Amino acid sequence: MYNFLNLPQTITKSGSSLTYYYSATGEKACKQVGAVKRYYAGGFEYDNSKNLVLIHHPEGVVEKSGSTFTYEYFLKDHLGNTRIAFRPNGANKTLTQRLVYYPFGHTAEQENSNSNQYKYNGKELQEDIGLNWYDYEARFYEPIIARFHSQDPLAEDYKFQTTYAYAANSPIKFIDKQGMKPDDYIINDEGVIVDIKKNNKPPKLIMRNHSGEDKELNFNDPPNDQAQLRTFKKGEKILNFISDDHIDGFMKDSKVERKNFFKRNWKSLTESNAGDLDFGLEKLGFNPTQDMTGGFVLFGDKDKVYNLGDGGNFLWGYAASKLGHGLGWSKFWADANEWFGDTKEDQQAIKDGHNYETERNKRKRKDEEEID
Repeated sequence: MYNFLNLPQTITKSGSSLTYYYSATGEKACKQVGAVKRYYAGGFEYDNSKNLVLIHHPEGVVEKSGSTFTYEYFLKDHLGNTRIAFRPNGANKTLTQRLVYYPFGHTAEQENSNSNQYKYNGKELQEDIGLNWYDYEARFYEPIIARFHSQDPLAEDYKFQTTYAYAANSPIKFIDKQGMKPDDYIINDEGVIVDIKKNNKPPKLIMRNHSGEDKELNFNDPPNDQAQLRTFKKGEKILNFISDDHIDGFMKDSKVERKNFFKRNWKSLTESNAGDLDFGLEKLGFNPTQDMTGGFVLFGDKDKVYNLGDGGNFLWGYAASKLGHGLGWSKFWADANEWFGDTKEDQQAIKDGHNYETERNKRKRKDEEEID
């Protein structure tokens, strides 16, 4: 049985029942198996008699039994999965748990099993009554079938995928922090994340200047860009600013200048792949991973950010316009270089770059006319 927040309230299996109690905002406050309860209050957990039994901290947990506090530390991978748990033992360390997972979170190997239930993504495994679901706060997840058991509370913003999917079906690359959409990311004017807000609204990337004024930035490829945004943490640099001077430097290095029809098409044919017109992502200020992730770029005074792959497409569109290509030819050569596999987002970035060069060129001519 589910409550009005679509969270499991009572689960019955083989004659046994498991009941959950929540706050008005959907935060789990208590779990009851039979007559035994366990209470949750932020990073603290209490037993049936409301005695403190567990304290969470960034590196693991502290177990309390009577007047004894036992420290246990977790070693996690890049997805936040607990892989090793150990306890200090004098000058040595005692291994208390070792875990290996299948991609979607089902446990493949477990050694020295202890009482720790905070495993995949650091989420609590609900093993009571043989359930084996993970609590992701907004909904519950079953790793064996790689699906949540209820719809994403904010599914209307993710119409491109099933509302029960976990991590956009890419569990090696992404995580679902709460079982729903990512939070808003606040960055400063150096491109560093300074705050992450939980507001249950469509995800945004917001730039805050030194005066405290906020400016919302748009995504060129919202589904993939928002998913990539999930992988970053507070304090990490995720945005590089590409000024007009930077762009001019790229064009000069790539020997881009207006050419006649035959010369510009020959240059586009021969230099788009591993040549002067192949705008390597290192030019954008990041060291991207093989799948083109690693951050975003913002060109000039625009309010749209591009992932590194689309940032390269933007520069190609700019260069094509500067060579003298119309928009149609600019898109054609880019698509041909990808064996006609460009996505609409790739083509949009090319169009944006082409239009940006055109706008700059018009402003330059107007300024020259006014001087004359």
